[in-house]
Amino acid sequence: MNQTQENPGELFAEWRLASHAEGRAILAGDWPTVEKCQQSKESLKLRILPAAERWQSRWSRSEEGLQEYDRAFRPIVSELISLEHRNHEWLRLRRENAEAELVTLEDSSRKLNGIQRAYGSQQHARWQSYS
Repeated sequence: MNQTQENPGELFAEWRLASHAEGRAILAGDWPTVEKCQQSKESLKLRILPAAERWQSRWSRSEEGLQEYDRAFRPIVSELISLEHRNHEWLRLRRENAEAELVTLEDSSRKLNGIQRAYGSQQHARWQSYS
């Protein structure tokens, strides 16, 4: 569709699909897909504002026109905001889990290095004494 004729409702629907795909990818740990979804939404953002402005320009700035715009788009915009909050929360939880795992791995690595120094140097010394 020509961008000058794009309907904000259709663009919001595309955003909804991208947000759902992004959420599934976050849960699956599919980071390349998460990145693609975020790029898609970034592109949509650039198209939504002009489309919404064109849609609003059809209506007078009267209270009735603003109410019509609100009725047409508030539900889907509210849903999109909710999806964005959900995905942000899932990302936050995944990051917290990854950071906790990193701390555990770093702690294990320090302990293994300590064990290697403690036992490795003694064993090496024993071999030296038998030569």
